Order: sequence, then structure tokens, then C-alpha cells
Amino acid sequence: NSFLPDKVFTYSLLIGILINFIGGFLVFLTAQSFKINLDFFQSIFIYALSTVITGLAITPGGLGLTEGGLLGLLLFFRVNFPQALSFVLVFRFATLIFPTVLGIITLGYFYGRSWILKERLSLKNI
Repeated sequence: NSFLPDKVFTYSLLIGILINFIGGFLVFLTAQSFKINLDFFQSIFIYALSTVITGLAITPGGLGLTEGGLLGLLLFFRVNFPQALSFVLVFRFATLIFPTVLGIITLGYFYGRSWILKERLSLKNI
């Protein structure tokens, strides 16, 4: 009956903070590769707010709304439009398209093999 959070809440909070720092670092490194002058805290802010925007979107993966939000945030921090657009396209490829394609390949590899094996076994029983 104390007001102290339990271990699950504390671990979840720490993991969430760590994920935002790692995501911010990814934004920072991507910005540096495009010669965009963002500091680390701005990068964390951009990543965290884009995650919130993704959660508000009704499309899968926040498609469309997240890109617009990222573009708007970069323009807010005075990044010129062509650099910001290039950044958004590369960042979203790295965080949405690449993991999705990799997941589909992995799903096909692991579950496709078991499905083929199951079909072979069912054919032998005929």
C-alpha cells in the first residue's frame, strides 16, 4: 500500500527512456549525414514527438502523418526543405520500410517452411 511504483512499471519506464535516447541518436546520426545542424536534445525531441504522431495516426505505421510531422518538425528547427525531405525519406525507410520487408522475409522463412512441411505430411497420409 505504498505509493512507490512496482518493478514492472519502473523497468518499462527505463526501457521507454532508453528507446527514445536510441531513437534520438538515430535521428542525430541521420541528420549529421545530411549535414543538418541538430543537437542531440533536438534529435531526441524530434524522435519522441514523431513517435507520438505515429501513435495518433490511423494508418498502418503512421504512414503519411508521421512523415508530415517529421518534415514539419525539421522545418521548425530551420532545416531547409530539400534536406528535410531527404532526411524524412531516408529515416522512414530505415525505421518503417526496411524492418517491414525484413519481417516479411523472416515470417516467410520460418512459417513458410513449417507450412510446406505440414503440407508434405498431409499428402503422405492420403
